[in-house]
Amino acid sequence: GVLVVKHILDKVHRAPSLGTLIDPNTRPAKETPAPDEPGTGSTGTAENILILGVDSREGDNSAYQVTSGPLQTENLSDTTILAHLSADGKHVTLVSIPRDSVVTIPSCEKVDSKGVGVKDADGQPVMTKQVTALFNEAIQLGGPACYVKTVENLTDVYIDHYLEIDFEGVIKMSTALGGVPLTMCEPIHDAKTGLNLPAGPVNLKGAQALAFVRARYGLTGGDDLHRIQRQQQFMASMVRKALGSSTLLNFPSMVTFYGDVASSLTTDMDSSSLINLALRYRKIDTDNIVFATVPTYDAPKGDKWYQHLYWSEDEAKALFTAIRDDRPLSTTTENGQNVATLTVAPSQVSVKVLNGTTTNNLAHDVADQLAAEGFQIAGIDSASDVPVAKTSISYSASHTNSAATLAAALGAPP
Repeated sequence: GVLVVKHILDKVHRAPSLGTLIDPNTRPAKETPAPDEPGTGSTGTAENILILGVDSREGDNSAYQVTSGPLQTENLSDTTILAHLSADGKHVTLVSIPRDSVVTIPSCEKVDSKGVGVKDADGQPVMTKQVTALFNEAIQLGGPACYVKTVENLTDVYIDHYLEIDFEGVIKMSTALGGVPLTMCEPIHDAKTGLNLPAGPVNLKGAQALAFVRARYGLTGGDDLHRIQRQQQFMASMVRKALGSSTLLNFPSMVTFYGDVASSLTTDMDSSSLINLALRYRKIDTDNIVFATVPTYDAPKGDKWYQHLYWSEDEAKALFTAIRDDRPLSTTTENGQNVATLTVAPSQVSVKVLNGTTTNNLAHDVADQLAAEGFQIAGIDSASDVPVAKTSISYSASHTNSAATLAAALGAPP
């Protein structure tokens, strides 16, 4: 058994630890919640691991090189997931970060197209400038460390480790499992990837599995968010099959599966860290594996980033506060996987109340009622034009969920 484990772990590609790549003074503090907080446990320490599905078209992945236009020589992140492993060893939260979201990428040590650090004439690292760009450009600018630094700056969540998986990994893992079962609600015909699937049950493996998780154009809702949903459904099904008794007790199959996983990974974790994670979470209930996506809203027409996404500030803050506090998220079941239900507490919503009637002190009365329910009152005043025909809520697109919370508290639909 020891020799088999060593044989598997020797296939993992090792990378320098994050502590040697990122200035510790620029990183958030690692949260250590008290054992008596709801949803936490005293049996261990929570860990956060950034998982990168890297879009490389060189080396073993040259078969997926573009067929027209200039060849792709840089690495881009096709998929990014923040995996939060709870302190009690019983919960895993997987947060997908849309690649098309507009974010601030901090200054990072620059890397070339091979991911090697760039040095100046004096042998010192060349630093990139802080820039507003699409999220998936961070890895091109500064490699995985820049991705980690970007996520930490955006979320204030400390990242313990990272791991990369390439195209070949999806093909190998799905094949080793004998396929990943899914049910298609409608036929899929994607000319860009060559994916053709009938409606109903399918068993995805090999190149077909890769095409499914990468497909985007020509599908219903052919955007980044719908692709994330399909990826989450694929991962949920793959986890269920990998942890199912029929697969888990098939020793040759599992040795092949974990060997294929290992050979497709690049990580800063050493062998003992990987073994400890495996032992700690080997018996996790799949019902406690929860998927979430960073809440976003569409950039408006005329915006520089039109057709891309901005993060919804209030919902994203609520999500990552729960991650930092090691709290399990409320969930609903959709298409075979547990999806987080994100809500914003009234205490996180600031409201300015304007009186649009001729009734004296009405704004004060409403403000008192809202304050009693936990809302933060940012001001009380009179509307500029009186009378106002009906109660209305004005809010920025980044606070959509806050507006919904407020609308529910008002009782009557505004």
